[in-house]
Amino acid sequence: MMRLLRHPSFLYLVSALSFVAAWWAAALVAAGAGYANIFPSPAAVWYAIVELAAEGEIQRNLFVTLWRVFAGFAIAELLGIVIGTAMGLYHRLETLMDGWVMILLTIPSLAYAIFALLAFGLSETAIISSIAATTLPYIVVNIWSGVKAVDAGLLDMARAFRIGRMKTLRKVVLPQVMPYIFSSSRYGIGIAWKIAVVVELMGASRGVGYMMNYSFGLFSMVHVLAWTAIVVVVMLFIELVVIRLIEEHVLAWRPKAALR
Repeated sequence: MMRLLRHPSFLYLVSALSFVAAWWAAALVAAGAGYANIFPSPAAVWYAIVELAAEGEIQRNLFVTLWRVFAGFAIAELLGIVIGTAMGLYHRLETLMDGWVMILLTIPSLAYAIFALLAFGLSETAIISSIAATTLPYIVVNIWSGVKAVDAGLLDMARAFRIGRMKTLRKVVLPQVMPYIFSSSRYGIGIAWKIAVVVELMGASRGVGYMMNYSFGLFSMVHVLAWTAIVVVVMLFIELVVIRLIEEHVLAWRPKAALR
């Protein structure tokens, strides 16, 4: 019994049910005060999701946003790994790029979206490039920190045994940086989703952000929450199923530290 209570799946279920229960209680209070249309219940949102699925709206718009998110994130992740690794390994490049990365971090996400829309118009290129530009500096900083945390003793040992640079990167640096890559993936996917929705709100003709803006135009809070719930469920699936399973497989060698 105690093992079941400590199992991650059980804890996730308890957390989700607690959230739904709190939401339902708040919706009942809102309905009693005459604000049911402003704060709909989970049941109302669920029925809206079923309706959207039956009409094909989820299929038409969700996969468009998913494509934009993963395309922009993939570009940012690949560039971030290369730039962050190079900054961590080469001091001169770190000094040269440090200021640029900090500048990119301070630029608001909305500014990237505006720049991209002005440069490329209302196109897929604008949306994907704004997602990549917004996500890139966060990934660079994460990978950069990971490379700086690599055990210097192992690098010295690799040099002492005259191991080549590429083999050192593959056998020494990459395994120690891998947790940071997964961490940047989680963070980057979340940022990519947010900026994708923002850009779609600003003028896309398809996508989750467009449908949220359309629902706002109809003053339909239940549909705004329905699309929000869809995004949350997809993000949780990516985090708890896709990334978590890959991470557990790739980092199976790493011992787990936990307080009992």
